Amino acid sequence: MNKGVLTTLDKVKLNTSCTVININNKDNKLFNRMLDFGIVKNSVITPLYKGIFGCTVAYLIKDSVIALRKEDASSVNVII
Repeated sequence: MNKGVLTTLDKVKLNTSCTVININNKDNKLFNRMLDFGIVKNSVITPLYKGIFGCTVAYLIKDSVIALRKEDASSVNVII
């Protein structure tokens, strides 16, 4: 349930769903890769698992699980 708190994807707690607002990244390669993963405006994303060192997190996006590095997830603005 969205409460209206604006943050970045890397700061969302595990098992908390959020909605993508935009991708704030100038790197076209990374931007296109995120679009391929289904990270687009209004997509619902849920962080599921953290890696051992906390560098990566597995996210549920449109019935698929993908892993993103913390620095890549920090460029995705979401609303909780």
